[in-house]
Amino acid sequence: MASSQSSWVTKLHFAFQDDNFLFLVMEYVAGGSLLNLLFKHDVFDEPQTKFYVAEIVLAIEEVHRMGYCHR
Repeated sequence: MASSQSSWVTKLHFAFQDDNFLFLVMEYVAGGSLLNLLFKHDVFDEPQTKFYVAEIVLAIEEVHRMGYCHR
């Protein structure tokens, strides 16, 4: 339900578990992670930093608005 309300939350297709692990099958999002991008650039310049921090703040704000906790 969250993914249908949000452009920031990826769609969860399936969730299942075994005795040790919880598996989440989510939609593929091209582009990789922010950490991979940081490794590629080594250091972000100020405009890049502002852009990614703003996106993170918007995503966390929307997740909180939907009533989810995040750690």
